Order: sequence, then C-alpha cells, then structure tokens
Amino acid sequence: MRKFAAARASTWKRAQSTEGYKADRETVVEILNQALATELVCVLRYKRHYYMASGIHAQAVADEFLEHAKEEQTHADRIAERITQLDGEPDFNPEGLLNRSHSEYVEGRTLTDMLREDLVAERIALIPIAKSSATWAMTIQPAVA
Repeated sequence: MRKFAAARASTWKRAQSTEGYKADRETVVEILNQALATELVCVLRYKRHYYMASGIHAQAVADEFLEHAKEEQTHADRIAERITQLDGEPDFNPEGLLNRSHSEYVEGRTLTDMLREDLVAERIALIPIAKSSATWAMTIQPAVA
C-alpha cells in the first residue's frame, strides 16, 4: 500500500508540477488553504441548517441544505488534494478556521434567516476566488502586447 501511495504521489507531482509551472507554490498553498477553510465553514453551516430546519417546508429545504453540504465537502476534498499535489499541507486545524475563511458562520434561527445567510456566504466566497484567479493569471501568464 505504501508503495502504491508513493508511486501515486510521484506521478501526481510530475503531472501537476511541471517545469513550466511559474506560480509561487507557497502563495498558492496559502490561498488554497484559505479556500479550504471557506469550504469547511460552509459545510458546517449547511449541516447545522440541515439539522435545525423546521416548519411546514422544512424537509425540502433541509434536503437542499444537506446536498449543499455534500457539494462543499467535495470542493474541500479537491482543494486539499491539490494542496498535497503542490507539496503543501492542507490546514484542517479548527483553531483559527474562521480567521482563515472568507465566509462567516452565521447560524440563523428561521428558514428565511438560514437561506439568507447561505446566499450571502456563497456570494462572499466568490469574491476572493475571483481576486485570486485574477492575481494568479497576471502572475504566471506572459504579457500580451
């Protein structure tokens, strides 16, 4: 099993870290760890909303919260995998999770509050992604005259 893991890691490293890779790995890993924290906070918020949803339309909304929690967890797993491909360490430490996250953890008391908070959090999460993508693109792409 260890042999397989070592071979897989070596293959990923060669495939993902080519000579032409120009981005600063430390910066990329830092940004990815912020994105990881954001996804984890979203997972926690959606899970809480799933369990706390109540009222006449609660089951349909709760099911949607659970689906979003699963999607966010998938995103977190992909980000953690990419961090390790870049020889970094994914930061799952709960201490400081909210400080690293671009999203807030707001519980909400009613379905309306929960939905509102989730929509706000999704919008907030997109802003750093857009900024990071633009910065990354400017850093590694050759200038076009």
